[in-house]
Amino acid sequence: MLTVVSKPAIDIAQLVNRREQLAYEHHLARTTYAYGVDLRRAAWLGQSTVGDPLMRSVDRRWNELITGLSADVLEPSGQTLSTGTMDELLGLVRMLHTPWASIRVLKPSVAEQWPIVTPLGTTKGGSHWLIVDRDRLQSLPASERAFLLASGLSHLQCDHGPLFAAHLMAHRAGRGVGLVRTLLHPWSRVATFSADRAGLLAVGDLDEGREALRAHADPGVDWLPPAPDLVERARAMEDFSKSRLLTRLRLSGPKTGWSLAPRLAQPNEDAANASAEKAPDAEAQDAPAAADPAAEETSAAPKADDPVAEAEAAGERLAAEQEREEAAREKQENDLAEARAREKALAEAWSLARCDQRLTRRLGLL
Repeated sequence: MLTVVSKPAIDIAQLVNRREQLAYEHHLARTTYAYGVDLRRAAWLGQSTVGDPLMRSVDRRWNELITGLSADVLEPSGQTLSTGTMDELLGLVRMLHTPWASIRVLKPSVAEQWPIVTPLGTTKGGSHWLIVDRDRLQSLPASERAFLLASGLSHLQCDHGPLFAAHLMAHRAGRGVGLVRTLLHPWSRVATFSADRAGLLAVGDLDEGREALRAHADPGVDWLPPAPDLVERARAMEDFSKSRLLTRLRLSGPKTGWSLAPRLAQPNEDAANASAEKAPDAEAQDAPAAADPAAEETSAAPKADDPVAEAEAAGERLAAEQEREEAAREKQENDLAEARAREKALAEAWSLARCDQRLTRRLGLL
C-alpha cells in the first residue's frame, strides 16, 4: 500500500504579492540615491524597439552563460566568502535595501581576468549574481571592500545586471563586442554614477570614497563597459556628498541599523530583539541591590537637638539640588544647540535633484 505524503499548500498569490512588495521597496530605495537619468533610461531600455530585443537575448542565453561560467571560471557553489565578509555584505544589503544576490567565487587561475566584483543579471530582476575574486576582495581595506560590494549591489538594484551580462556574452562568443558596446553606451555611461553613489553611502566618508574610486576606477578588463572619466566621477561624488541623504547619514552617527527603506522584521529577529530587551532586566536581578538614597539620608540625618548639623545638612541638600538643576539646564541647552546645528546642516544640504541637474549639465545630456 502506498503511503500518502501530505505537503503544506503553497499560497501562490501570497508569494507573488511578497515579490511585488519587495520589488516596490527596492524601487523606492534606489530612487533615494540613484542618478535620475540612469533610472529613466533603464526603464526605457526594456520597452524600446532597439533595446528590448537585445535585453531579451540576454534572458534567452542566461542559462547557457551560467552553465559555461560554472564549468570554466567559477568555483563550486559551496565555495563562498568568509563569514566576516558575508556579514559586511548582508549589512550593505540591509542598508541599501538591495535584492540579495547569488554569490559565486572565481577560480584563482582566471581571477586576474575579471574585476574584483562583477554584477550579472537578467531583466525584470529575474536573476541577480555577484561574481567575486575572493582573495583580492578580502585583502582590501574595509572601506574599499565596502565601496566595491555596494557598487555591485546597486548595479543589480538599478537593473544594470543585463548590461554587464550582454558585454560578457559577446566577449565569450568572440564576436559583437563592439556592436554591443556601441548600442548600450548611452546606458552604461550613466550607470556608473549610481553605483558610485551607493559606494559613497557604504563608506560614508568622502575622502575614503575618493580613495576607493581612484584605486578601482580601471579594473583592467577589456570586455567591461567603458567607464566615464575619473575626474567627472569624482566631481559627481563630491556633489552627492553634499546631498541631504549623506547629511542625514552623517548626523545619524553609527550606520548600524540604518536603511534607505523600511524592512519587514523576521520572526527570528523579533525573538532576538525580545531577548536583548530582557537582558538588562536579568543583569539588574543579578546585580547587588543598590543602596537606597532615602535610607542613607535617613540614617545620616542629624539629630533634632543639633541645630548646627541641621543647617549643614540643609545646605548640602540645597547645593545638590542646585547642581541637578544646573546639569539639567546644561543638557537642555546642549540638546537645543545640537538640534539647531542639525537643522542648519539639513537646510544647507543639496537636494538629489540639484545633484542630478549639475551632473546632467556637465555630461551634456538632455
